[in-house]
Amino acid sequence: MTGVTARALTYAVGNATLVDGVDLVVSDGEFVAVVGPNGAGKSTLIGLLAGDLRPSAGGVELLGEDLAGVPVGELALRRAVLKEQGVADIPFDVRAVVAMGRYPHRLDPNNTQLADITAVGEALDRTSTSHLAGRVFATLSGGERTRVSLARVFAQDAPVLLLDEPTTALDVAHQERVMSQMQFEARRERAVVAVLHDLNAAAYYADRVVLMAEGSIRAEGPPRGVFVENILSEVYRQRMRIIDHPFRDCPLILVAD
Repeated sequence: MTGVTARALTYAVGNATLVDGVDLVVSDGEFVAVVGPNGAGKSTLIGLLAGDLRPSAGGVELLGEDLAGVPVGELALRRAVLKEQGVADIPFDVRAVVAMGRYPHRLDPNNTQLADITAVGEALDRTSTSHLAGRVFATLSGGERTRVSLARVFAQDAPVLLLDEPTTALDVAHQERVMSQMQFEARRERAVVAVLHDLNAAAYYADRVVLMAEGSIRAEGPPRGVFVENILSEVYRQRMRIIDHPFRDCPLILVAD
């Protein structure tokens, strides 16, 4: 099944076109990384796919249905969203924040309190935040807040995950764990779309890469097809070199002198 589809998706503010005619299909079981320089339109694209922004033209389908026609309550059962900059001063403890991901399931007659408790506990474990469960969210470091916010997304258990910079402020070890968990979500037949700045993380973990520039898709496909020296050098305006990773089956992107 197709998780999310964008057709000729466009978003303009005043004279600025932030997303320009984007076509994108992400199927269940697929992890798609969206990369590109600052101002390429990546976060705006996530907002449009999530239904948080209304397109100027084109449209989005979520699980085969026009996103504009999905009721707000049901929307939260279909897609979970991690925004780039969440609210930092939430006065609740971590367990309560993660439990917010279960709120949409209150409308499901088959949902139980045990299912909620289990989902929250598993999400905390998967993001290595169980030891923070009693801490007030506002007292956490930036990386800890990112992981807790991701735990809320996992607890929501939606078939489509839309993640804007899910590795922000994470150290190397936690970044690897988070990338592995997003890949795991795709293997559970979720459609996963994540905005990433780490090209090498995208090269190793993503099934497909979408390279954006100036609001449009510049290249799309498997990492080896997108991470090409001349394309990356042009888009990032920085000379790049691509070599085979010495111990991973993926390209390694290097900044050239």
